[in-house]
Amino acid sequence: MAETEEDYRFNRRLERLELITAILALNPGFEPDRSALKRLKKALRWDRSHPLDDQNMYELARAIVNGKSRVTEDIGYEGDGPFNTYRFYGQMSYIERQSKRLEVQITQLQRAQRQADIEIHSWLTIQSMGLDTKAVPLTRFIPLKVYLSDTTDTKVDEVAAALSDLVEAVDFEIADEFPGIRGSWFQKWFAKTKEVATSDAVTQRLAKVEHALEIKGLALPQAEADDKLASAVERLSKSTESVPHAAMQVGSILFVKVTVRGVPSMQVRTLSATEMIQLERNPGLLASPQDILKRLSDLCSDEASSDEKKADLAKPSVPPIHDNMDSIKKYITKANGKLASKGPSVLSVEQLRILEDLLAKEGIKNSKQDSPPPLLGAPKSPKNPRG
Repeated sequence: MAETEEDYRFNRRLERLELITAILALNPGFEPDRSALKRLKKALRWDRSHPLDDQNMYELARAIVNGKSRVTEDIGYEGDGPFNTYRFYGQMSYIERQSKRLEVQITQLQRAQRQADIEIHSWLTIQSMGLDTKAVPLTRFIPLKVYLSDTTDTKVDEVAAALSDLVEAVDFEIADEFPGIRGSWFQKWFAKTKEVATSDAVTQRLAKVEHALEIKGLALPQAEADDKLASAVERLSKSTESVPHAAMQVGSILFVKVTVRGVPSMQVRTLSATEMIQLERNPGLLASPQDILKRLSDLCSDEASSDEKKADLAKPSVPPIHDNMDSIKKYITKANGKLASKGPSVLSVEQLRILEDLLAKEGIKNSKQDSPPPLLGAPKSPKNPRG
């Protein structure tokens, strides 16, 4: 049977792979034969009819032979063999384990990427259709932030695990983790709902977290809280037991621990939308648990004042009424004339009276030439009888 074009292309690809494998396998270590790699690159150019017909193949063949000699020496082919052979197979086992680990990680990344695509497209679809994103069940995300004033690596791991348990208790899971900042310790995560949920459902879950933290802070019986959630709060409390000052944000919930003269005190509250925006803009506020609430309040007040000033500046400037008296008088005269001819649909009698009252209050006296005609519907002055 004659070789088809498809068979030819397949064989050509196979020969290229064999050539690549041979060169790379026989150039181990940190000092590969760069000349051989360069010639390999030239030989594998797709515009060449066949890699095995390339003029560089002689040098490549010699590189393969030399590489084989180096490899056999490395695995103890010429003496002291047992130890080197054992080391070689140990390295191969390590490479195999790492390869499997990389394969698992790549699979996880692919799965996460597919899930992220679904979540993003769901949000874009709802927004494109003009639907209310608060009411439609979607994958919801909340920020998690933690500041600890004094920690060890072990304590950091305990707090991170406790925080993960806390969000797990209300059907969230950690979606993204950002590198921690050491010294004191600050770290940020994003958690997402395990299943799609509405905005109100997320608010209810966070309210449960707030209630459980309040129960712990007030030392009330834990039976008042959900068992799983109470256990997570207890673990979080123990993980921060030896930390003097701490601040944590779980979605819209802010938990603050401050120690004064050896006596710890805790406070839990729900953040307003403005406060969450300020905390997102100024994450360093968490590093001041002692006055974070006051600083948040000050920032929100400053922003409200700034918004009021901007609103005042945006208002059109209206000159005082006495600066517009001439225009008003002319308008009354013109409008009154239209009213007499076209009826009250242009300007009502009451509106004209109000305008004339404004003139009177400003102390403007109408001269005879500026005096507008009498208002439509106003009583007419009696004519003087001829005497």
